Amino acid sequence: MTAVIDSSKKESAQFLYQGKTTTGGFDPVRSTWAFVNFDGARYDWVAGMMQNCWKLEDIDGKTIAQYIGMSCDRKIRGTVVLHAKVSESLIVLIHLSARLLKYAESK
Repeated sequence: MTAVIDSSKKESAQFLYQGKTTTGGFDPVRSTWAFVNFDGARYDWVAGMMQNCWKLEDIDGKTIAQYIGMSCDRKIRGTVVLHAKVSESLIVLIHLSARLLKYAESK
């Protein structure tokens, strides 16, 4: 899978996987970084109380994954924890989209 970031905005991306395409990006209305999986389901990265902590929610608000970013002292690297059984393509979307959260943090 690859992710292509819009170089003019850096707030939207296109994901390519086995001939399929989907998109993601910052949603200013909901203040989330969202993406749509290859089956058409939307997922939102919601910022937590800590600036570098995000949780991924499905459309029903169920937490699917959590991302904890690198600590300021760089002793803790960014970590993704899955809270639900998901498909291989969704795992890759989760990991790629988590890498793009730094653009949402800078807003």
